[in-house]
Amino acid sequence: MDTADFVIDFYYRENCHLCERMQHDLESFLDRSGHRRHVRVTMKDIDDNKDWFTRFREYVPVLVLDGEEICYYFFDEESVSDALSSNFPPGEVIE
Repeated sequence: MDTADFVIDFYYRENCHLCERMQHDLESFLDRSGHRRHVRVTMKDIDDNKDWFTRFREYVPVLVLDGEEICYYFFDEESVSDALSSNFPPGEVIE
């Protein structure tokens, strides 16, 4: 990948309180856990893409890693941590 080991797609909508909360919780987690240098978050407004809107309109906010949904509505630290750990190359450790 580029400078990040992982790309998390963050599907959201403007003026969405749950989206703002999840973004805050995700950013805090990345800083606190030391994953910040390994993860790039790509913000994707579902209103900008018909396919995203159709797929996620009832579930935003949604975090997706490698095409797999990690969590939606609320940030789930355990699920995000597990997803990052299970996708890291064998023998490597995320600090």
